[in-house]
Amino acid sequence: TVLSGLDLSGTTHTNAKAGTYTDTWSFTDGGNYNNQSGSVMDEIDKASSSTVVSCPTNVTFTGSALTPCTASVTGAGGLSQALTVSYSNNTNAGTATASASYAGDANHQGSSDSATFTIDKASSSTVVSCPTNVTFTGSALTPCTASVSGAGGLSQTLTVSYSENTNAGTASALASYAGDANHQGSSDSKTFTIDKAAQVISFGSLADRIIGGPDFLISAIGGPSGNAVTFASMTTGVCTVSGSTVHLVSVGTCTITANQNGNSNYLGATPVSQSFKVLYASVGTCNGDAGHAILQPINSDGTSVFKQGSTVPAKFRVCDANGVSIGQPGVVASFAATGMKGVVTGVNEQIVSTTPDTAFRWDATGQQWIFNISTKNLAAGWTYSYVITLNDGSTITFRFGLK
Repeated sequence: TVLSGLDLSGTTHTNAKAGTYTDTWSFTDGGNYNNQSGSVMDEIDKASSSTVVSCPTNVTFTGSALTPCTASVTGAGGLSQALTVSYSNNTNAGTATASASYAGDANHQGSSDSATFTIDKASSSTVVSCPTNVTFTGSALTPCTASVSGAGGLSQTLTVSYSENTNAGTASALASYAGDANHQGSSDSKTFTIDKAAQVISFGSLADRIIGGPDFLISAIGGPSGNAVTFASMTTGVCTVSGSTVHLVSVGTCTITANQNGNSNYLGATPVSQSFKVLYASVGTCNGDAGHAILQPINSDGTSVFKQGSTVPAKFRVCDANGVSIGQPGVVASFAATGMKGVVTGVNEQIVSTTPDTAFRWDATGQQWIFNISTKNLAAGWTYSYVITLNDGSTITFRFGLK
């Protein structure tokens, strides 16, 4: 038997919320059955929800709380929304936890999820700073500094270790940071140059000497290299040096230079020069006469008077430190004369401006220099003053009158 006329339209629920509903039904038959109707209770349950937390596998320590995760919930009926994520242990390096919960709503059950992620240690940066150059002192040199920095406010000084930092050359400086709970270790190194130190020679002044005098020793205080100070003559025609012994050769200016070599830690010293004069003897006796004196027939006091037209022999001697007359060429540098009317009236005219020593001749018998002055062209009644300049810079002055 096929039933017909059953009406269940009262049991249909479209877009209904979860809950309990009363449904009606009816049955109508025009033949063998009685018409019937009734109601029935039914319930729509809440759908489940799905909460999902998503996190990266690794993040890096920054010093601040890290919130790299997201969360959302989905469910039947188009449920889809983002959720707030809560964290624990999410500042320092290690394993952090992220969780999110959905409390549910009228049509959906609640749900939750959690995930973990790793906070990796941050890198650190160690920096060693050194000057380019320092100077050797004989002690270990420690001119460098070092520091480390990193995320989260890491900043501190480090101890610097050194190698090859005493002697001149290239030295190395190294610093290391071992790391900590939130930072990886790091290190750095630098080099710097230890320059050779300077040396200074103390070479005192040298006194003037008389030609013919004995050899003598010189000395100087050198720098700390330990190398000996050596001496050299810059004027070998005037003086020579052997070791530290000076030998006088001729009159003039003797210049001696002191030198000191360097070594692995010291520069060679800057050469220091000292000069002194080598002179003729100007005091004492010179072959029985006073040194540098004009000889007879001209009086040394200027009182000599000769007849106009005569030849006046100008004689003098130059001696060494031993009172021995010197007769080698080059003794006289110049010979000048001035004519004066009377003795103190002043210069009237220049008679001779410069006469080289070739005008003088060496008298080996008398051990003297002679220059014959002709007075033929000189006026009577005048006094004539003469200056002999020797090649050591000293002078012999004499005068005489004509009648």
